[in-house]
Amino acid sequence: HEYEEDIALFEEVRVEFGAWVAQRERIRKIMEERLAQAVSGEERLTVAKMKVGELLEQLEIDLLPEPALRILEGPWKKLLTILWLREGEEGQNTRKAVKIARLIEKYLAEGSVSFRREELLAEIPEIIGGLKKGFSYISLDRKKSARLLNGLQSCFIEVLRPLPSRPRVVVETDERQERKERVQEERCGEPEPEKAEPDEFDHKVAGIAEGT
Repeated sequence: HEYEEDIALFEEVRVEFGAWVAQRERIRKIMEERLAQAVSGEERLTVAKMKVGELLEQLEIDLLPEPALRILEGPWKKLLTILWLREGEEGQNTRKAVKIARLIEKYLAEGSVSFRREELLAEIPEIIGGLKKGFSYISLDRKKSARLLNGLQSCFIEVLRPLPSRPRVVVETDERQERKERVQEERCGEPEPEKAEPDEFDHKVAGIAEGT
């Protein structure tokens, strides 16, 4: 009788131990999956930032006036990163955001190719409307959004002024390159700015990259 009780006790311990081992295995698999997702998310985010950085470099944003530069290097850069993560490079909204950036460069970059006044007037609503939608998409503060848009509109007003009242030097390709290199050298010589604290956009981008 005592022997039978010992066997029953042993069986009970064996079952409990098996359940504990199975639980530990489930926890291990969950932790491994979460780690893999985190690594994958970081890789996707790194690629997205690289792609957006390459795009802005192609646009020669150093030749843009400060109000336009603040938009493309700030909220628009974050929007492009989010869209690249969600839709990829060929996503419809990604292409729209890229088009807005290219239009800003087309009309506001120093030494840009001449354009017809009517052409810019026709495309300003698309640019401003697209920026508003993009700012709303990333939940940009309304006051900050208004300041950025007002600054950009001032740039458009300036380039729309008749030429006699808006003297503008035509910058040749070599001069543009020299100016760009000079700006980069000046930036390299400046002390490195303090690292900004992550804001709501950074958290949003990170969450998308990790699939949350």
